[in-house]
Amino acid sequence: MVAVIADITERKVNSGAVSSRRSEERFRLVANTAPVLIWMAGADKLCEYLNQPWLEFTAGPLRQTLGNGWTEVVQPDDGTYVPGYVYASVRAAGPFRNGVSDAAA
Repeated sequence: MVAVIADITERKVNSGAVSSRRSEERFRLVANTAPVLIWMAGADKLCEYLNQPWLEFTAGPLRQTLGNGWTEVVQPDDGTYVPGYVYASVRAAGPFRNGVSDAAA
């Protein structure tokens, strides 16, 4: 009987990294070609992702729009309540649809 033991940790780590990278690439392709504005915020309520249509629609540069910068391009009439709805959605980890957060409704 012959036994072979091989440490495949590095191969598994590399495989996971490749898979994660491919998943990220697929997400960005779909998000940037979708005919909708897509953004994501972290638990800290700061915007961490905006898709290309969002940037084109708002004409906002990415660096200035991330974090809380997105609030600068909200219509003035909406600027007083939209951030509150968004922050309520983030706190509740819930969806934000049609301008009204499920958490704030």
